[in-house]
Amino acid sequence: MGTRTTLSLKLLQWFIRFIQLCCGIVVLAITSYFMASQDNHDLPIHIWERAVEGISGAFIIYTIVCILTLCFFAGLKVIGFLYIILDIAFIGAFIYVAWSYRHGANSCSGNNVETPYDTGPAGENVGEYMHVTGGWMPTFRQACRMEKSCLAVAIIAIIFLLFSILNEFALMRDRKKAASDPATKTGTKKGLFGFRRRNRTNEDPNVLPKHPTPADMEAGTTN
Repeated sequence: MGTRTTLSLKLLQWFIRFIQLCCGIVVLAITSYFMASQDNHDLPIHIWERAVEGISGAFIIYTIVCILTLCFFAGLKVIGFLYIILDIAFIGAFIYVAWSYRHGANSCSGNNVETPYDTGPAGENVGEYMHVTGGWMPTFRQACRMEKSCLAVAIIAIIFLLFSILNEFALMRDRKKAASDPATKTGTKKGLFGFRRRNRTNEDPNVLPKHPTPADMEAGTTN
């Protein structure tokens, strides 16, 4: 039962980390696009954009490490508490990401659509409206929708970071429970239908099975 529980918790944690990884990739991709298009058109790049790019890049590396090490260190107290501390830190970081893209909560229609580029009419092309050339630019509506996506993904990342913290506690508790299981201390394991069987790996291979002695045969005690 303990092995099945551990495997289920690991699979759940892999799923949670995978969702987190996808969130980090989406935020990094969209933010990098904003910054690249601003740089190509000689538009100012905001400091918060650089911060968000750094946060999302570090988060991607972190989630990849978590996914790879989950096979070997799942439930270890030191590693588990380290992950929990980092998860809490990234919750704060993604709150900052959500705040940075807070204008995504506004409407993407009208004449005053707020985007990382500037504020303008929804249907206008950003490049034409700002009188810049140098390549394709989105409309203010498209930029607003990308900003809205980043806001939504940041909120999802925060929720799944909370899930990973709770599941990390469950992994540590399950590992502690498995370590205190009497079966692991007495050398017995649960067999079919829950009956315990002797773990033969603890028996001395040099000890021969017990044979009846002549006295037992004379006394008629043998079967």
